[in-house]
Order: sequence, then structure tokens, then C-alpha cells
Amino acid sequence: MFKGYCFPVPGDGEWHTPAVMLNDAEEVFRYTQLQSKLFREVRVVDGDDFIVVQMIDQQYTFPEEWINLAEFQKPQGSCS
Repeated sequence: MFKGYCFPVPGDGEWHTPAVMLNDAEEVFRYTQLQSKLFREVRVVDGDDFIVVQMIDQQYTFPEEWINLAEFQKPQGSCS
């Protein structure tokens, strides 16, 4: 079980959205992809409140294995 939080200002622990419960890696991925379009920072923590996934400005910053996932999400250039 994971908890997702959104922050309008990266690194600011003063204000964040209420926790959203997430059950698995697929839910974490979908949550971070969606919320990163609305908030500058998205964090997902485990049951011990350790950060397991973080996005800042629509880019994964943690974990290392997820940093390149953003490359697969970018739209391809159009043919003109």
C-alpha cells in the first residue's frame, strides 16, 4: 500500500493534498502521470513514509529506474 501526495511548490512541506491510497505500481504510475499535469511535485511514499516515487515538473526524479519512463510518455514529433 502506498500514499500519494501533490505539492504546488516543489520541496515545500508546508502544504500538500490529502493522501491518496494507491495499491500497486500500476496505480502509482497512473497517479503520478495524471497529477504531474496539475501539480509541480508529486510524491508517493510507502507505509513507513519513505519516498518511493517522485516527480518534479513532469519528470521522474526518483527512483533511478523510473527517470527514463518520461521519455516513453512524450508525444512523437508530427510529420509536416
